[in-house]
Amino acid sequence: MFNFSQAVARQEQTLHVDPSQPNQALSLPVIDVEEPSSTIKNLLSIYYPVDEVMPTSLDNVVDVFKAALKYEMHKAITRMRQHLVTYIPADPLSVYAKACTLDLEDEACQAAKEWRKQSAISGSLDRCGHCGHTRSRDGVPRPPSSAPSNPFSSSVGGKAYWDDMREITAGQFYRLISFVKSGVETTFCSPPPRSDKDTPLPEKPRDRHPLPPNPDIVIQSNDNVYLPAHTVILDYASASMILETPRLPDLTVKGLPVIKLDEDGDTLDTLLRLCYPFAHYEVTSKTCTVSHISNVRKTAQRYEMANVGRLARDVMEDLIKTQPMEVYFAANRYGWRREMKLAETQRSVLTDIEGPDSYVGEMEFVSAEVYYHLLKSWYAKRTN
Repeated sequence: MFNFSQAVARQEQTLHVDPSQPNQALSLPVIDVEEPSSTIKNLLSIYYPVDEVMPTSLDNVVDVFKAALKYEMHKAITRMRQHLVTYIPADPLSVYAKACTLDLEDEACQAAKEWRKQSAISGSLDRCGHCGHTRSRDGVPRPPSSAPSNPFSSSVGGKAYWDDMREITAGQFYRLISFVKSGVETTFCSPPPRSDKDTPLPEKPRDRHPLPPNPDIVIQSNDNVYLPAHTVILDYASASMILETPRLPDLTVKGLPVIKLDEDGDTLDTLLRLCYPFAHYEVTSKTCTVSHISNVRKTAQRYEMANVGRLARDVMEDLIKTQPMEVYFAANRYGWRREMKLAETQRSVLTDIEGPDSYVGEMEFVSAEVYYHLLKSWYAKRTN
């Protein structure tokens, strides 16, 4: 729980124990904590022989749970999990969002089941559990008569999104929608395991780095892959930031100086290929996944290698034809608006972006708000 190694104690702090007797004082060490007094009061009441003081709102439950987790107060963690589920009947969507952010799989599952049950009741899909009024997109109650009548607002995704959903990933939001539609139970906080046959692997170039002979430098990756290169080629590719990185003083490879970079070997291997005029043709949409070429492009941007970045962008745009959803979320993750727009246009001609084939791994790295706006845009185009 609390101990003096976790916080700085103010030694010999004088505390008056009786206001009517100011001369009577008790000298005790004091531990400064970051949490407000209300959170600490909730925590300590669980351990002291007094009536427990439970949090009075869902946000307070989360605050107390995080504090209990931080201080390894296992009894308090259990009590907060028990208290969290009491909010499910009134507000299953908010509890689902909080449970996902806290990685509480059981509570997320209970909340998803309750929301699915409420969704099956006619007329209750868009109603607030606290007051029975219809809720607007910003969560503010409103009379049922003012509810919008467009197809998206009555869709599963349109009904399931509230402001709290911004806190969770697009993948967690997707799994909620998928469960409500199908009833097939799954994991919610994290994606279920996928077999290798579910994910087609790209074609790999036969040689790792088919470079010309007589390299004069070696690039070392963070996973200890050594890639020989030529300073003249790197300089021509505007890789001056890489070349200016200090050489490792106590390491050479076959007598060549070594530069260690923070990226993994696969990323740096492709980055080097794109530097060489005869090798960059091997980097195509058939040899790269969206995730991989995104890492390469991000690395090129980091080292200000503009031409290499453009080549990586061309590969990504080619991948839009076959993997538009993956490109859309990857582009959003890194702020590449051009690719987002192209991918959205490509995906809009497909049948169902809420369907089981629409999940992509990049959903785990962006907010549910991104997926919500994609759904909204898709519905708007479909009904025009």
